[in-house]
Amino acid sequence: FNRAIKKLYEDGTIAELTEKWASVDDSIKTLPEQDWDAPNGTLKFATTGTLEPFSYAGPGGEAIGFDVDLALHIAKELGYHVDTQMIGMDAIVASVDSGKVDFGGTLTYTEERAKAVDFSDSVMPVSVSVVVRAKDPVAQQQSLSSWLKESFHKTFIEEDRWLLILGGLGVTLLISVCAGVLGAILGFGTVMLRRRGTKWAEKLVTGYQAVMGGVPIVVWLMLFYYVVFGGVDIAGEIVAIIAFTLAFGATSGSTMWTAIEGIDVIQEETGLALGYTRGQTFRKIIFPQAMQQFLPQLMGQFVSLMKETAVVGYIAVQDLTRVGDLIRARTMDAFFPLIAIAIIYFIACRVLARVIGRITAKMKVENRPRTVEGVDMGSDETVQKDIGKPSQGSDQVEHEQESSPPGSAGEEEVKL
Repeated sequence: FNRAIKKLYEDGTIAELTEKWASVDDSIKTLPEQDWDAPNGTLKFATTGTLEPFSYAGPGGEAIGFDVDLALHIAKELGYHVDTQMIGMDAIVASVDSGKVDFGGTLTYTEERAKAVDFSDSVMPVSVSVVVRAKDPVAQQQSLSSWLKESFHKTFIEEDRWLLILGGLGVTLLISVCAGVLGAILGFGTVMLRRRGTKWAEKLVTGYQAVMGGVPIVVWLMLFYYVVFGGVDIAGEIVAIIAFTLAFGATSGSTMWTAIEGIDVIQEETGLALGYTRGQTFRKIIFPQAMQQFLPQLMGQFVSLMKETAVVGYIAVQDLTRVGDLIRARTMDAFFPLIAIAIIYFIACRVLARVIGRITAKMKVENRPRTVEGVDMGSDETVQKDIGKPSQGSDQVEHEQESSPPGSAGEEEVKL
């Protein structure tokens, strides 16, 4: 790397990149196409994506900037292609140290950081400035409507950033739905394991739920990404689904078990007395009643799961929250992107809650359609006529029931 950097200094490439990305002319801020031969493969490069002009999200959400351009030139000199990932600056060193990426930048050298990773030679001299609020009367007197119009255009319209937001929303929904479904299945599995009645199963499930519930999900997320799967080439979305599945499985399993334990034990004893097996009693008697108790809580936890996924940006996943940070760093607007993301989250959660509410309502016992088996009810007109008949028909039915022994052909079985 240092040999490549030295060569780029000597031939004036780094000076050209510095002038290019420090310019106010955005039309020249483009990246070269990776059309060169790469006999050595592809290198993964990590950069923050929120620090213009070093690295930031360009049109379509593509990572651009001085860092990315320099990484491409270095990779070309060394015979590689580059796969760029935008992650938090505080996670760059951890990503390189764990092997999730091959190199990252650009960071200031410190002795503590140098204990974990190797630093290249300097690639850009920098100076530090202080930013203060403008005192321009014109800027302060901007009307609310004009501010909203300008902020909306910068956040959604300019550079087609609405596509970036749409993609982030899709990632959020993907992680939420997959983790919710798989977590519910895992939670039901813990219930069935506890029903075995063995001490080891009880301790295993209790320990699992205590560990998952006692550690913040963001910590589990980074442990899975940087430690458990540190040496594995796996997408951050998959790691997020695994982490949230385990977390939601612990929560949903505890909720299900509490509702099942609340069912009177006489219900199971009655089922066994009627000749059902223990499994049939649970499936036909216990679980349907418990489901009416835990289902509303489970659906509420599922909606909360969607909001909890806002932390997946810590592991290089561009969800809705992370996309908001990228846009906010690009527009230099501290408020509108946050407000827009908050509104999108609110609408998405309300729609999800409405859909889940309809599903829950259909699963309630009182809302299920009832059918009568074994009796021909006839048409509505026939039923109305039968209701108005005198009691002669009733006497005749009683007479037939008295004259027919139990179990004979004259007996009709009515089941709901």
